[in-house]
Amino acid sequence: MNIIVRWSLFGLIAFVICMALTVPAKQGLAWLQLDDEVNVQGVSGRLLDGHAQQLTINNISMNQFDWSWRPLALLLGHLSLDWIANDPDMTGKGNAVFSLVGQNEISNVKASLSLVKIQALLPIGTTLTGQADIVLQQLLFEQTITAINASLEGHDILVVTAFGKINLPILYLHATGTLTEGFELTLEDDQKNTTVNLIAKYLNGQIALSGEIKASSNIAKQLSNILPVIAKKQGGKWLVEWHYKG
Repeated sequence: MNIIVRWSLFGLIAFVICMALTVPAKQGLAWLQLDDEVNVQGVSGRLLDGHAQQLTINNISMNQFDWSWRPLALLLGHLSLDWIANDPDMTGKGNAVFSLVGQNEISNVKASLSLVKIQALLPIGTTLTGQADIVLQQLLFEQTITAINASLEGHDILVVTAFGKINLPILYLHATGTLTEGFELTLEDDQKNTTVNLIAKYLNGQIALSGEIKASSNIAKQLSNILPVIAKKQGGKWLVEWHYKG
């Protein structure tokens, strides 16, 4: 590589970094051409360090959203940012990396939110209330999720569906896995005095649900219409064994 090409590349890299450092956030977001599912309102600051009064992704909105870009990540073909959310119903922080070629990543997330926030993701006729603390170590995705490692601790959860109401004073969820090897979701209602212990596995469109539910528990009573379909009663427990092939 001759000296002219080297200096040209250096000049181009320097120009990109300078643009990232100085361009207004509103103009920069317009250049990025965000997906239709993403809407940003009340933008101020720079593209490098900006603020949005409201950020909406797939009909889930949060107020008071701040971000700080890492311009040197552009040298690796990435758009990397640290973010902080200070919505009254959702507080948290984390890191997001958007790759120009390859997978995107969200990591190092710690957040607390009212579950009403994700109401838009639920089937019509289903409501969800309660609080949740989320730790997301890693989420990789392109057009779909390719890997995840996350946990959730929920409190005072109430789910209302066409089948009835489900109330869980406390809930622990842990999701791990990859698209090629399969995903696994574990659910417990109390780590010290477990009455519900379920494992759901997903691979290639197939879902396998297994585990056990204490027959005398409140959750068993609330699921009395469903349990005979997906489980067998043995002693003081419901043994869950259910499969679905998509």
